[in-house]
Amino acid sequence: MNARLATVAVLVAAVLAAPPLPAATLSEKVFRKLSEIYELREADKPTEALRATDSLLRRKLSDYEQAQTLLLKVDLLLGQDRYRDAITPMEAALATGAVPEQRLDQIRYNLGQLYSQVGRYRDAIRTLEAWVRDAKDVPVNAYFVLAACHLELNALRPARRWADKGRAESDKLSYSQYQFLASIYVRQSDWSALQKLLEEAIQVFPDKVEFWRQLAQVHMERDRESQALAVLRVAYSNGLLKRGDDLVRLAQLMRLQNAPWLAANVMEDGLRRKMIEPTSRNWLLLGHSWMAAREYDRAYPPLTKAAEMTKKPRDWLRLARLYAQNAGWSGCLKSADAGLRAGPKDPGPFQLLRGICAYEEGNFKNALEAFAKARKSKKSAAEARGWIQFIENL
Repeated sequence: MNARLATVAVLVAAVLAAPPLPAATLSEKVFRKLSEIYELREADKPTEALRATDSLLRRKLSDYEQAQTLLLKVDLLLGQDRYRDAITPMEAALATGAVPEQRLDQIRYNLGQLYSQVGRYRDAIRTLEAWVRDAKDVPVNAYFVLAACHLELNALRPARRWADKGRAESDKLSYSQYQFLASIYVRQSDWSALQKLLEEAIQVFPDKVEFWRQLAQVHMERDRESQALAVLRVAYSNGLLKRGDDLVRLAQLMRLQNAPWLAANVMEDGLRRKMIEPTSRNWLLLGHSWMAAREYDRAYPPLTKAAEMTKKPRDWLRLARLYAQNAGWSGCLKSADAGLRAGPKDPGPFQLLRGICAYEEGNFKNALEAFAKARKSKKSAAEARGWIQFIENL
C-alpha cells in the first residue's frame, strides 16, 4: 500500500486560519499586503498571489510577519497541489519560532504528512514520531501514516506496531485501513491475525468482495479448503462474485470438496452469462465437473468445445474414451478421427478406440483394419492383437 495516506483536503484546510489576520500583531503595511494576497487567492488568482507573497518575503519582516507570510505561501502552493514546493516554506515558518502556539501542533503534523506525500519517509517518521510524543490529541490517521512510511522502508515491525496502534485507537476502520493492515499481516505471514482482521472487515463492509476473496485465500494458505469453500459460497450466494476468476476458483474448490454438480452449475451459469471467459481450460473444467457428477450427456458438449479449441490429440482421446465408456460409439469414432487428424505422436490408442467402436457397431471389417493399425504401436499392440484374435475366432 502506498504510504501517502494524508488527504490533500486535510493538508490544505489545516495549515492556516482564515483571514483577516489580527492587525495588532502586524505592521499596517504588512497587514494590508497580506489582505491583498488573501483577496487574490479568493479571486482564484494563485499565480499573482504567489508572486505578491514572494515580493513580501523579500522585505524586512519581523519573525511573526515572516511566519505568517510563509504559511500563506504554503497554503497557496498546496492549493495548486505543489506538495514538494510547500515543504521549504513550511520548514522556514517553523524555524522562525514565531508560529502561534495554537497553530504549531497542527503545522508540525501537516509537515510530517507532506514528507510522506512526497516520499521523504525518513523525514516523515522523524517528524511524526516526535509530534506524536508531544501531541495531546492524535488522529488515528497519523498512526497509519507512520505505519505506511515504515512499510515503504521495509521496516515491518514498526509498521505493524503503528498500524495496530491505529486499529486499537479507532472506533471504526475505513476500507483502505483494513486493506493496509491486511497487507502488513500478509507480508508477515501472520495468517491467524489476518483471518481475524478479515472476518471483522466483512462484518463492517459485507459488500466488499475483496475481503471475502482474501479470507478464502487465508483458509487455503492454512490448508482449510472446506472453510475457503464456505466463504466463497456465501459470497456467491450474496451476489458478490462477479469476476470470472472468482467463479472458476469457486468451481475448482467445489470439485476438490466432492461437489462436482455444484461446480458444473457455477461454471455453466458463468459461461452463459459471459462472466467466465470461454477458454479451452474453462470448457474442460465444466466438462470434467459434469463427468465427475456422472452427467455424461452434459459433459460431451463442453469437452468437444475444449478439444476443438486446443486442437490437442490428448483432449480428443479423452473425449473418445468418455464416449466409449458410455456406449456412445458414434461419438467415440468421430472424436478418435478428429484426434488422428490432429497428428498424435502415437496413433495407436486412437486406432484401438476406433476398432472397439467399429466392433460394437457390428462393422468387423473396419474394426480389424483399425486393430491392425493399432498393433503397430507398442502401447496398443498387445490389446489390439487380443481383439484381432477374438474377432477372427467368432
